[in-house]
Amino acid sequence: ELDGCDDADLVITSFGSCARIVKSAIKEARNQGMKVGLMRPITLWPFPRKIMHDISERCPLILDIEMNMGQMLQDVKMFKHGGARIEFYGRPGGGIPTPEEILAKIKETIELKQKV
Repeated sequence: ELDGCDDADLVITSFGSCARIVKSAIKEARNQGMKVGLMRPITLWPFPRKIMHDISERCPLILDIEMNMGQMLQDVKMFKHGGARIEFYGRPGGGIPTPEEILAKIKETIELKQKV
């Protein structure tokens, strides 16, 4: 599932129930004028390699958000375009992030990009 990736300055990768929370945060980020998109794999195996590569080629800033220690992060890093920068936000042990926490991480990540 791809949503808002065509014009995104930041693409979030997320899966499962976490991706539903991310969608709420992205909606608010878009309402605030931030160009944020979502790449949600429908299946993690096989991982959508070409899609990840193509997205990270168009948008070289990716924020991977997971409710674990980054199991999908390894695939995102492996199949990204060479110059893409990957940031990570994880909540292990059943911790469920709120849309507000994710929105704060989105803002932080976009600010990092502007400083570089």
